Amino acid sequence: DLTKDTLRDALQITPVNNNAFSSPPTPDALINFVNDLGYPKVIRNLSNVVTNDMFQP
Repeated sequence: DLTKDTLRDALQITPVNNNAFSSPPTPDALINFVNDLGYPKVIRNLSNVVTNDMFQP
């Protein structure tokens, strides 16, 4: 599983100014976010997202 500790260790990063790390969003939260942005189709899997189908100003 991808956790904040795994990311920190993999990227060899440390908190700045004693700010705590926050966990990455869950895949379901990311899917809901993309759907809320107005993606033209309802997605159920992040690999189905095509950036060319999204509005890019």
